[in-house]
Amino acid sequence: MSRPFYVRPLAESEFARAFPLIQAIAPELSLNGWLGFARLFAIGEATAGRGIISAQDAHGYIYGLCCYTGMPNLSHRRSLVVEPFVALHVVDTVGPSAALLDALEPLARRLDCTAIELVLPRSASTDVVLDYPGGDAFRAAGYELAGIKLGRRLQASLH
Repeated sequence: MSRPFYVRPLAESEFARAFPLIQAIAPELSLNGWLGFARLFAIGEATAGRGIISAQDAHGYIYGLCCYTGMPNLSHRRSLVVEPFVALHVVDTVGPSAALLDALEPLARRLDCTAIELVLPRSASTDVVLDYPGGDAFRAAGYELAGIKLGRRLQASLH
């Protein structure tokens, strides 16, 4: 049985404790770099349509987090853009990710979004080629696979 994970906003006092998760996907980033980035999401969180949520266990250990921003979108009017999304599955293979994913739809609806765009970091196990019409032009210009973007259209609300 998996342990319960609780999703809550990541408080500024927790930013440094979350740094090991960020280092798992951005090892080149310094602690000060992460703190500066995280503060951008924390300032004016309620009114700016952005923030950071975390998946924590009952003891307050942080097993996952994601940053989000409500953004205009050509296809969906407004999307909840989630990047980065990182979860450690040390004690539970699904729990932290599932808890964060379950929290995204209500969050998107609260921010008047009709879709969610989730960007996963590139990992060593990602074996996807840049297969796009004209993909050679991207490679020639120095672009490489940096992650995978997943999308989900939300069902229309009944109210």
